[in-house]
Amino acid sequence: MPAATGGVSTAYGAEALKVYRQKHTYYTRVLDHLGKPTPGALLLDLGAGIGVFAKLAVDRGWQVTAVEPSEGASRFCREHMGLQHVVAEDFLQAQRTPHSYSVITMWCVLAHIPEPLSILQRCHYLLRLGGVLFMHSPNVGFQLAYKRLLAAAGREFLLHLDDHIIQFDRWSLSRTLGRASFDPPRFRYFGETARCGNSELPLLLTAKRCYNLVAAILSQTSWWRTVLTSELQILVKPRAGS
Repeated sequence: MPAATGGVSTAYGAEALKVYRQKHTYYTRVLDHLGKPTPGALLLDLGAGIGVFAKLAVDRGWQVTAVEPSEGASRFCREHMGLQHVVAEDFLQAQRTPHSYSVITMWCVLAHIPEPLSILQRCHYLLRLGGVLFMHSPNVGFQLAYKRLLAAAGREFLLHLDDHIIQFDRWSLSRTLGRASFDPPRFRYFGETARCGNSELPLLLTAKRCYNLVAAILSQTSWWRTVLTSELQILVKPRAGS
């Protein structure tokens, strides 16, 4: 990972190292699944943060455009992650060539957006035929169940309603994707993206990891719909002819 020194960059550098350690395996599995890019294949990383995934994608041969509205984070992407194409823009208003991207990735973006359907429709507009949208979002169904479990044990679990203004489960997200003219999504499990709330309790963290492992196995069967996972990790393609 690139080193960062001085001022705000030091804080972002520490965060980049933390993200790299926590999510490297997860990001690598997603890139493995996407496969080797064809020459000139474009990837749009929406909500790139400090650029850890975008940097790994560039190292795999993808031509990456990182969209990050935070001025500090986007500057860190350019100056310390070495990313050449970083933009801080209004994604819905920016002028881009339609049907030009092979892959669009979103990391917990929809939960922060008051108009998620507009974002998904824009993604559909930008994806080429056969392109893939990969996204991950918190699963409110799991979170509510987890909140009740902790409450029974006298613990508190915050749903982050102050910044997670839209909450999805599998079914509500599938319906929203359908309204944006996407095919039915494929729910996958590539690994944990973060430690769970109250994870300072080793038993709870171990329980979550075991639960997610079982969910990953069951999600490959025809009765995966009975399984709750803590995060929705989704691959979906634009509907043909839409």
